[in-house]
Parts: sequence; C-alpha cells; structure tokens
Amino acid sequence: MCAGVLLHRFETIDEFDLHGRGREVPIVGVLFAFGALLLAAAPPFTSFMGKSLLESASSEAGYGWLIVLLILVSALMGGAVLRVTGRVFLGWGPSEGPDPSQARAAEERVDKERGPREYTPALMIVVPAVLLILAAGLGLVPGGVPAVERGAARFTDHAAYAQWVLAGSPVAWPHVATSHIEAADAVYALLAVAGAVAAAVLGLFGRPLRAALPGAIRTPARAVVRQVRLVHSGHIGDYIAWWSAGASLLGGVCLLALR
Repeated sequence: MCAGVLLHRFETIDEFDLHGRGREVPIVGVLFAFGALLLAAAPPFTSFMGKSLLESASSEAGYGWLIVLLILVSALMGGAVLRVTGRVFLGWGPSEGPDPSQARAAEERVDKERGPREYTPALMIVVPAVLLILAAGLGLVPGGVPAVERGAARFTDHAAYAQWVLAGSPVAWPHVATSHIEAADAVYALLAVAGAVAAAVLGLFGRPLRAALPGAIRTPARAVVRQVRLVHSGHIGDYIAWWSAGASLLGGVCLLALR
C-alpha cells in the first residue's frame, strides 16, 4: 500500500527514479521504515513473537538450522525495504542503477494523460498506517500469544479437533504449557535487525566496495546476479512464483528431515 502511494504520487515505483523524491511524503517514509523493522522481526512486536515461537519449536524438534535460515531471511527482507527507504526518502546512495541495460523492474506507469499529482489523499496513508499498527500490536495484547498457542495445539490434535468440529462432541483438550520469551530469542531478533541494517547499508553504499573486489570474485558474482535478475524481473507474478517455489522447497526439506 505504501508503494501504491508512491505510484499514485510519482507515476513510478522504481527506487532509482524516486531517489530523494519521497521527501514530499515523509510520513510514508516512516511507514516504510516501520514496516522494514517488522519484516526483520524487531522486538517486541508481533512478528518477533511469531518468529520466536518458530525458533523455539525448531530448536526443540532438533532443527536448529532453521533458526539460521529465519534470521537470514528476516535480515534480507527488512534490509531490502530499509534500502528503499534510505534511497527514496532520504536520498542516500546512487541515483542510477549499476546495470543501465537492465529493464527497470518497476516501471509500472499510471495514465500518462494526467498531470502530476501535488497531494496524496489522506485515506491512502491512514489505511496502511492502521494496518501496520495492528500488525505490530496484536502480539502485545495480554494473553494473545498464549491463546494462539492453545489454538494451534488444539488444531494439531486431529482426532479431537475433528470430533469437536464435525460431531460437535465435547472434547477434553490437553493442557498446553505456553512459551516465554528468552534471552536467546532477543539475541536472534537483534541479529536479524543488525543484518537488515547491514544489508541496507551495503545496498546503498557498497558499490565502491564491490568494485574493489578482485576480478576472480567480482566477475562470477556479477554473472550470478545478472542471471538472478533475468529470472526475477520484479513483476508481481515473479514474486508469487518464487515465493511458492521457496515455500515448496522448504516444505520438501522439512519432509526429508522428518523421514
């Protein structure tokens, strides 16, 4: 929705085209940054609670490697949005992409017959702001997380759940020992946030560092990045396809581990 505000106002959502132009809508920049922190699962918000539950369950089940994967994914997602926030709303980093021949992924233009818009309807900002606040605060509701854990435990008791739903019979649900946030959960979250900041800084200011790499490293790395850009153009269909592929791959790995 915040990207939609930029598209409505500036007729593009390409981060290089928008370099520094987001200063006209600073409140949207605040929402972008806040959303980035939520994606990085910064404590103490809802995403942190959910990520902590996943990490605890992974550790107890003997899949500690999943914790590393969750930290890495959180850092990359949050870092990508933080990078865009810095470039679009603060004017940080280069204003031109590293590969001019690459078709800009987000050149989705609105009606070119209309003139530039000098304002943004308040509702376009209020709605994503309310949704972000709700998404951040649901995990802070007293008793909210334990209620989710109890509901999940009931749902995974297939026989009892089917009897309760289909037959309407009373069921003696098992007692569920709710989890508690531990120091390790906070450490994992801080690692993800730090990784997000590092990824954003590298994306904004790392071009000279990448150029200074030895050719034996830079050339194959550039070839790999070019191939990744070819198979992921940034079109919404690519996001859906690769999200589905990643979820399927992770599910397959978990199935192999369970076997």
